[in-house]
Amino acid sequence: MNDLPQNTDELLERINADWTVLMALIAPLTEEQFARPAADGWAIKDQLAHLTHWENWLLRHHMQGEPAQDVMQVDSEMLEDFEVDQVNALIQARSHSRPTADILTELQQTHQQLIAALSALPFDKLLQPRYADDPEARPLLLWVAGDTYEHYQEHSAIIREQCSN
Repeated sequence: MNDLPQNTDELLERINADWTVLMALIAPLTEEQFARPAADGWAIKDQLAHLTHWENWLLRHHMQGEPAQDVMQVDSEMLEDFEVDQVNALIQARSHSRPTADILTELQQTHQQLIAALSALPFDKLLQPRYADDPEARPLLLWVAGDTYEHYQEHSAIIREQCSN
């Protein structure tokens, strides 16, 4: 918890800093670079659709309380044995044939909505446990960090590697 932001301004600064790095990284890419799959089958546009999905999940499920199956657009049975790798594969399958321009537009829109919601949310709400039955009482802020700046760092590294090959 010590390395987490201590207030909304610090949180938004961290998000903005790593978002800016990601946007600068993808800005010069060509359509061919966005669409070329890496060895694992994931193209850069798939990475960006993945980031969009998890920002949307953070906003709609964690922050706004929408049912998981509605946000994921899956039946509730799939969520009974929730496996992140299965969800990520589903995201990639759904996004792979989408036009890059659509993915980039959705990425920007979702990010703007998330930033607006985080800006309006009192910071003490982010410090409250995300789940009432969590024995560790982990705060919502952990999910925010994981689905924003930490996630941008992770995928910036992956995209950087894809661009160097």
